[in-house]
Amino acid sequence: MPERKRYSEGRAFALPFLWQRLLSRRLADCLVLLGLTVLLFLTKARTAVLLFLGQFSLLAFSTLLLKRREYLFRLGLVGLVSAAAFAVSAFFINTFAGGQQPLGVAGTIKHYVNDNVESVADPAKRSNQSRYSVILADLRIGLDNPVLGVGIGLRDAYVPQHFSSASLKNIEIKNWVRLQKKEGILQSTIPKLCEYSARFAETGSIGLLVFLLPLLQLGRKMHLAYKLAEQQEKDNLLVFAISLLAVCAAGFSNTLDINYCYWVLLGLGYALCAKKAAADRLEKESGANDERTNCSGTLH
Repeated sequence: MPERKRYSEGRAFALPFLWQRLLSRRLADCLVLLGLTVLLFLTKARTAVLLFLGQFSLLAFSTLLLKRREYLFRLGLVGLVSAAAFAVSAFFINTFAGGQQPLGVAGTIKHYVNDNVESVADPAKRSNQSRYSVILADLRIGLDNPVLGVGIGLRDAYVPQHFSSASLKNIEIKNWVRLQKKEGILQSTIPKLCEYSARFAETGSIGLLVFLLPLLQLGRKMHLAYKLAEQQEKDNLLVFAISLLAVCAAGFSNTLDINYCYWVLLGLGYALCAKKAAADRLEKESGANDERTNCSGTLH
């Protein structure tokens, strides 16, 4: 469902910054975070749940890097709010089972984990077969046209030919191919279910590299800025990195153009690094001026 995909990427974008606000220890921030996390679990979107788990793991890792009491407090508070949000969502799912037999809260939690986390590794569960089939078809198109791809917007004409015979037995894929034959390539397209494989198919290895270069350059700049940063600045960079990495990871199951969070973060990242570089330059110039003033006073 497109709305769940949009929420997944938007939440991945915003959640680390909300976690950072917990350092202020305000009740309103905790309640807002609780509400958004409950909504996250209620979507039952595997992308959203897996991104959340990945982001929480990165937050725990960054907390160990910084080794400060307030960041340990934040990690514990995030854990408590998340556990409470999961319990509330499990209660709602169990209470409003939609005609299904209620499983109880413990049974609902077990079913939720199996359906939304463990199912990712099983090609036969949920939409995995159609998703993986589209990604593999994109990769085959890219391998057939490795340098420049087939051209932006022309991928849909090639995808049906690159489905395997097993994939064409899937009901969802059958409908995509049938509608495309009935309505035409321009009216009925095959969805892009991975940003990177779709770009490889359309623009080849050169286009994919050009797409990734700004991100790689930003990563290099952020690494240099982190080494020179003070404690609070390091926390800001790590929180930003958690948001950016999660949005990039969302590109493995969606297109990054769903709500343009990736492009917003890319611009903010370069602005953040430029601000840090300007501050360091001013500090160096100020130190050099002070040194010249001291030397001049000594000579007089």
